[in-house]
This record gives sequence, C-alpha cells and structure tokens, in this order.
Amino acid sequence: MNTIVTLPAEILRLIGKLNEAGYEAYAVGGCVRDALLMRPTHDYDLTTDALPEEIHRVFQGEHIIDTGIKHGTVTVITGGTPVEITTYRTESAYHDHRHPDRVSFTRSLKEDCARRDFTINAMAYHPDAGIVDWFHGMNDLQAKVIRSVNDPKERFNEDALRILRAVRFAAQLGFRIEEKTAQAVLDMTQDLQYISAERIEAELQKLLLADSPASVLDPYRSLMEVILPQLKDDAAWDETMRRIDRSGRQYAARLAVLCANVTLTAADLQKLKVTNTVRDTVLAIRQYRDLPFETRSDLRKAMYLLDRAYPDYLVYRCAVDKYSDAERLEELSGDIGRDDVIRLAQLAVNGQDLLDLGYQGKEISDTLQKLLYLVMEDKVSNTKDALIGIIKKR
Repeated sequence: MNTIVTLPAEILRLIGKLNEAGYEAYAVGGCVRDALLMRPTHDYDLTTDALPEEIHRVFQGEHIIDTGIKHGTVTVITGGTPVEITTYRTESAYHDHRHPDRVSFTRSLKEDCARRDFTINAMAYHPDAGIVDWFHGMNDLQAKVIRSVNDPKERFNEDALRILRAVRFAAQLGFRIEEKTAQAVLDMTQDLQYISAERIEAELQKLLLADSPASVLDPYRSLMEVILPQLKDDAAWDETMRRIDRSGRQYAARLAVLCANVTLTAADLQKLKVTNTVRDTVLAIRQYRDLPFETRSDLRKAMYLLDRAYPDYLVYRCAVDKYSDAERLEELSGDIGRDDVIRLAQLAVNGQDLLDLGYQGKEISDTLQKLLYLVMEDKVSNTKDALIGIIKKR
C-alpha cells in the first residue's frame, strides 16, 4: 500500500492560505483514502478550525458558494474545481436517521474525525504533519477491512445511508466488512426506509458497478430486499449472483441481471429513482429478453428493436444465457457497419414510394417494417427495384 499522499497544487494552495491566516487545515476523507490506495481521486474535501465566516474572509475575492453554511461547509471553486471546506464539528442526536438535530463547531480535529463513518474515511492529511490517523484507518486499509469509527450502531443510527455505504465500499475496494460492523448492517437494514430513494440509488449504482459485486452482495440479500422488495421472490439468488459477476460493468445491464428472475415494472424503477434512460433500457431488455440471438441477422434485428439499449442488452444476454462464445457475439456486433440495414431510414424505399403505389396510413409503416425485416434476414437485397418487386407481388 502506498504511504504517500500527493495533493494537487490548487488543494495545497487552499491549505496554505488557511495556514497563513492562522488556521489549521487538512485534506480529509475519501481523497486521503484513495491516495493511499493509489486510486484516482476526483473530489477533495478540506476540514479546518476556521469558522464559515472566517473561511469567507480568507478566500475573499474568490468564487465561493455557501453549499452547507448551516453545517459549516463552504465551497471554493479553484481551477474550475469545487472544493468543500468544512469547519471541524461535532453532532448531536439524529432523530431522523439522516440529519443531526444540532451541529456544534469545535477546534478539535480529533472530534471532527470521530463523527465520520468508517476508519478508512477518518484520516486527515497535511503536507507538513503527514497523515493523522486516530482510528487506525491505515491498519484497516492494509488489512482490507471496512470498520466503523467506534460503535457501528451509533454511526448507522446517525445516518442510515452508511449501512449501504459499508457494502458499497466493500464491493468497490474488494474489502471485507469487520464482524461488528457487518452485524450492524444486517440488524439495521430496515432503517434505510428513512433515506431518500435518490441517495440510495446513487449508492446502488456505485455498488453494482464494482468489479465483482456478488461476493459482497450475497451475504446482504436482506439489505437488497429493502431497496428492491421484488428480490424476495428470486428463487435462484445464487444463480443471480453468478450472473452479476460474469456481466460487464454497465449499470442498466447489471440492474436487469439482478432483477432477471422477478417481476419489475416501470413504476418499480420510478420508485427507485433511476434515470429515464436507465429505466427505459431495463424495460427494453426485459421486453426482448427472449429474442433469437445467435446469427448476424438476429443481432441486426436486436439492434433495430433495442436501439440505444442494445449495448446493455448484449451484456445482459451474455450473462443470463451463459454464452460460451460471448466474444463471438461481440465480434459479430462490432462487424455490423454501414452496409448493414438496421433502421427504416436505411431502406432503399420510403413512405413516398409506397404512397405512389397506392398505400395509405398505417399500412405504409407496417409494410416498411416488414421490408426491413426481410432485408435484415438477407431474404431480399436492399435495392429499390428488389423492394418494389416484393411490394408488387404482395
């Protein structure tokens, strides 16, 4: 494991400005964890003993957004990147399992770190002081363990989303969840009902896009059933887990694989708060999941019927149907190019041609679709003469 934290110049500049003004400032949380694991870091958070109004004074003249001023968070836009700077704080009881009843600012970095979710996210870093690690996050990184800071039930009671985040981090990082933390996850799954569907869906997406989520998902089926109650009806859960791990890392495809054995409606997906694109893709996969899918002609028709959902459909079918030659299917798909007719607009005849032949209304679209199928099946060449000839014969 890497033991060096390298911060971008703009982050060092922000820390330096706070230090020059007489305040402490540290990079904290995920950016420290990811740097130690040598994973790409996209978001940088700073913590400081400066109060929000003092942060404002330090960065006067810069682009500042009061994103969470009530809770001590000020966002400074630097180099086009938003960086959240939050005052050290402690938190009181959480009666809604999401928001503290009261936030109190403190001058203690240790108290601030003590309120964080997991030990690997409770480390802070300063270029001079190095890594500050009161809760042994470095040890847990080395051991590949997800462990709550202090009592897991207390941490999860404060913010029930942490229940799902524990599983998500384990899947993303390839870690195991420490025993007491794991038991708290199982004991408190129902508390996810207090969390908004939008925040749950964001965590679910990260979880399903992990390299191999099944090993982490499998022991926490009860957790997944809170998120997607339909999964209670999956009589082939073990097979579902095998399918998940052999599917490609595409969200809609993996969501479709996860729910392949259960009833799933548009209303269910809307309740989960997936995007419209993901919803439509999952529904299209389910609608056409039994299409013939072996030959080049089959793939052309699938591309036509599924349109933008086709890449996820390919991933789904290769996982669910256990294609031994998935690479062959991908190769066939990749070979389909400009000369392959998979859209009505590519036909050598159009609606005007059929109007000229006396067709009207819906029979025009029906006939064009039939012609398209004949061309995709290689039963007629895509030339105007050949297609007009078919029309006249009929």
